[in-house]
Amino acid sequence: MKQVYETLGDKWDLDQPTTKLFEERLRTATPTPLDWVVIDRFERKECDNRHDKAEYTQTTHCALIDNESDSVAKALHNFSIPGLGKFDLRVSERSTTGYEPCYGLRSEKAPFYGFFTQVRDALGSTTPEVDILPSFLWFWDAYRVKDEWKYTDATGKELPLLRFTLDTSEDDEANWKLEVRALELRTFLYYCDKELLLCTDDTYAGLPCDDDARQENSRDWCSYTFMKEPEKPLRKSVIALFGKYIIHGAKNTQLPHFFDDETTAEYPNFIIGLDPDGEPIAASCNPSQLSGYPGSGPNHPNRFERVCFQSEVLQRYSTNPDKYQISDRSIACVINGRTLWQLDISTNSDGLVEAYLGDLGSRLPHKELPYWKSFNIAPSGTPNPNRVLRDHFNIPTDASDAPVLELMSAFRKASENVKEQLGVSIWKEPDSHTLKKINTLAVPTVDNTEAFNNAMLALTKALADTLDGKQLRKLSENTDEKIGPIQLAISFFQSQGADASPFEYLKYVQDFRSGGGAAHRPNGKGDASKRLRRLLGDCTSTDWKERFVYVCNQLTDGFNSLAAWQIQDTNQGEKEASDGKNV
Repeated sequence: MKQVYETLGDKWDLDQPTTKLFEERLRTATPTPLDWVVIDRFERKECDNRHDKAEYTQTTHCALIDNESDSVAKALHNFSIPGLGKFDLRVSERSTTGYEPCYGLRSEKAPFYGFFTQVRDALGSTTPEVDILPSFLWFWDAYRVKDEWKYTDATGKELPLLRFTLDTSEDDEANWKLEVRALELRTFLYYCDKELLLCTDDTYAGLPCDDDARQENSRDWCSYTFMKEPEKPLRKSVIALFGKYIIHGAKNTQLPHFFDDETTAEYPNFIIGLDPDGEPIAASCNPSQLSGYPGSGPNHPNRFERVCFQSEVLQRYSTNPDKYQISDRSIACVINGRTLWQLDISTNSDGLVEAYLGDLGSRLPHKELPYWKSFNIAPSGTPNPNRVLRDHFNIPTDASDAPVLELMSAFRKASENVKEQLGVSIWKEPDSHTLKKINTLAVPTVDNTEAFNNAMLALTKALADTLDGKQLRKLSENTDEKIGPIQLAISFFQSQGADASPFEYLKYVQDFRSGGGAAHRPNGKGDASKRLRRLLGDCTSTDWKERFVYVCNQLTDGFNSLAAWQIQDTNQGEKEASDGKNV
C-alpha cells in the first residue's frame, strides 16, 4: 500500500544500519494506519550474528485512552499501564463482603486507561488465551472462526476484523501476534471518542555494539527512545527501540451493519421522469429531501416517485440464492435467518423493475446505491396493479402474482391431510441446509436459465428431497432399496385409489434437476432437452419466469387433489360388497 501518512521513521535521522534493524517498526508505527495493526505481540527469534547467538524480541501491548490532549500527553510519557486485564479483590471496610472487586477494565488513576485486548497464559491451558473488549466485538457484531474474528456489513459481505497467529518453538515457547483491521478499529475509536495507545519494544540482544548511544523522538502522537549498550560482564549487548504511539479514531467507509452515519452518507440522484424536451428529470433519494416524510418540504419530490431499473439489476442477487431472497414483491439480504435489509420491488408492464425513490434511500445500504444507479433508466410502462392496490389503497391482493404462495399452501394442506389419513407423515422436517435452500423459493425475477435453475433447485429441495423414504417403504411394504421415495409414493397412492399425479409430476421436477437443469431449450436435442419438454408439457411460453409459474400451477393442482383425498374404509367396502350379493 502506498504510504500517504506520517510514520515513526519520518522526521527521525537514524543511521542506515539502525534504520534497517527496525525497518518494520519505523514503517508501521503511525497515528493514521489504513491496513492491519499489531495490537498485542510477543515474538522472539534468533537472528544472524557471526560471532555468537543473538536474539530479536518484539512485544506490543495496548490500551484505550480518552480523546483529550492532556490524557494523550500524559499517556505517552507515563511509564506503565497498571491494573488492566486481571480481576482482583481488595480488602475494604466499606463493602458488606469485606472485599472490593477490581474488574481490570479501567485504571484507577489519571491518565485513565481502558482495557482493549490482551493475550494471557491461563493456568491449565496449553495455549495462550485471547481476551478482547466485548464492546468492540458487540459494535461489529463479530464472531470467531478458528483464529480469526469476522463480521458481516450492511450489504451482507463477510469481512475480517481480527486475526491471531500462534507459533510454538522447539523449546515450547509461544510466539503470538494479534492484529486488527485499521479502518474498523478507527471507526470504533471515533464513535466512542477514544484513542488507542500502543506500547512497543523491539530489542536485539547479542549483536555487535561498541559504544553507548541514546536518541529521543517525541511528537504529539508518539514518544520513542533508541538506545545502544555494549556487552558487559554477565550481560549481552543491547540495541533497542521502544516507546508508545497513539492511533486516532476517524470516520471512514467501514460501518457496522446496524448503523449508517447520515452525516457522511452520499445519496445519488435517480431518474424519475422526462421533461417536455425528453431530457431526464433526476432527484436525490435522500429521505430528508423528499416529501411524504415528517419534517419534509411540500415542494420536494414525493417519496413514492417511481424509479425504474433494467431487469438485470437483480442478476447480482439471483445468482446468490443462499444470501439473497427475491420474490415478485421484494428483495432481501438474509444471513442465517436474519434480514439485514429489504427493498420492496415490483415488475411493471414493460418488464422493468420498479422501486420507490424514498425506499432506495431509506432501505438500501448506502454501498448498494451506486450499483442500482448503474441500471436506472427513464420510467416506462404501467405499474404493477397489485402493488398499486396494496401501497396506495391499502387493499390486500390475492396470491395471483405469487404462485409460490399458492403452491406452498396447497402442499401444507396435502401434507396435513395425508398425515391425518395415514396417522404418519410422509414428509420429514428439512435439515438446516435444506431449509436454507427452501427459504429461497420464489418466482424468478430475471428471464434466464440460471434464475430458473435456482428456483427449480429450491422447489426440489422443498417437495422432493423432504419425502421420507423409510416411512413410504413401510407403508408400501416394498423392500427394494433401489426404488426412490417418489416412485414409492406413486405406487402407494395408486394402490389406495388416490390421485398420484402430484408425485408423477414431482418426478419430472426431480429428473429435470438431476439432469443438470435447463442446459438446453425445449426444441433442442439430448437428454436435458427431453427432461425439459416432459417438465413443461403443454406450456408454450419461452419466458423462464412463466415456465416456472406453469410448474408451480401443475404441482398446486396435484396437491389440491391430494388435500381432498380420503382413505378408503376397507370394512365399509366389504360390507357394500356383501350387501350387493344379498340383493
